[in-house]
Amino acid sequence: MTLLRATPSSSSHVWHRRAVLRGLVVLVLGLGSGLVDTVLLAQSSEQSSNQADDNIEVYFRNNKARFKSVAVVYYSTGDSQGTVVSRFLLPWQRFKITGPLGTKLFVVDEAELREYQAGQDLRERDASITFREDDDGKVFDIYKVK
Repeated sequence: MTLLRATPSSSSHVWHRRAVLRGLVVLVLGLGSGLVDTVLLAQSSEQSSNQADDNIEVYFRNNKARFKSVAVVYYSTGDSQGTVVSRFLLPWQRFKITGPLGTKLFVVDEAELREYQAGQDLRERDASITFREDDDGKVFDIYKVK
């Protein structure tokens, strides 16, 4: 029975595997995306303070330690068709939606998304969130909004 010996090529292979595994661990834990989101939040708050417009920035966060696919349908004020945003979120990852005051936002499941795609107007239902002035910069957990 022969044991594997560490040769220069196999040790670099082991180092590469460890680096890949560390990268995957950071990705799964969402630490990398959390740091990026923090930087993006700081940049966006600086930009929004420089611009005097009536758009509201709202952030949605996956507040569970598992991956989540989320679909959001929102109707801006005066918009007759609405917009769909679909994201696959890592644990504790955030994404941003920007719209004017009065925007109605619906966090939808697959069945509701199919209804929307078939032409049904979701504004007949109660909105998950309607943008108000005090919502600017708020972070909503997607498991509490629905």
